[in-house]
Amino acid sequence: FECFDELMQDSDFEILKTALEQHDIERAFESAHTLKGVLSNFGLRSLEEKIEPIVGTLRLGKDDGLLSQYQKLMEEKQRYVDNQAAWID
Repeated sequence: FECFDELMQDSDFEILKTALEQHDIERAFESAHTLKGVLSNFGLRSLEEKIEPIVGTLRLGKDDGLLSQYQKLMEEKQRYVDNQAAWID
């Protein structure tokens, strides 16, 4: 579970938030695209489903409404963190 812990603390989550707040579409896209790949590799489908529309919107050069989408991503991420103890038991 060490890799999972590292993923849940990945700096790209915070970088994405900051870039969205600053309307830095290029940086936000890079972070979101990286996270999408990592989440896919880990098989975390519900997180991947939350980040896919973020990546798609950023790919179009837009960031409208993405902070609310980011919040949904983070809520889903927190569910994984909260349930991690159940996986270990």
